[in-house]
Amino acid sequence: MNKSHFYWGALLFISVGVVFSLSSNDEVKLGNSYVYVPECRHITGDIDIPPVVDGYKFNKRYIVAKQTPGPFDNVIYDKMEYNYYLGRDTIYYWIIDKQTGDFWGPIDYNKYDSLLRHFNAPEDFLIFDSESSK
Repeated sequence: MNKSHFYWGALLFISVGVVFSLSSNDEVKLGNSYVYVPECRHITGDIDIPPVVDGYKFNKRYIVAKQTPGPFDNVIYDKMEYNYYLGRDTIYYWIIDKQTGDFWGPIDYNKYDSLLRHFNAPEDFLIFDSESSK
């Protein structure tokens, strides 16, 4: 085997490996161009929910998420201002209405609970634990 065949074979092998590694991620499509990315623990779409997303649920209409914000703002999340009004050591919640494009977040649990009940969202959206958050 000459060197040129060896190099082309090695290049092909590496290229195939790169393609497979890029396409074998664990992203979860949530609908309407929203995606949960487990490696970053964030949700991206028209509205970004920065890390750390501790849990999420979704159906045809809504995406709900539980978030513990990081210690500082990350410049890549520049679509909006994030107001963590209770401090960054608090758990916040998000509601995204995929049909209307409206969203609420970051909000505290009382506001979250009140909004979900107002929207007649599924009862299981109120509960986040290790078994039901994803």
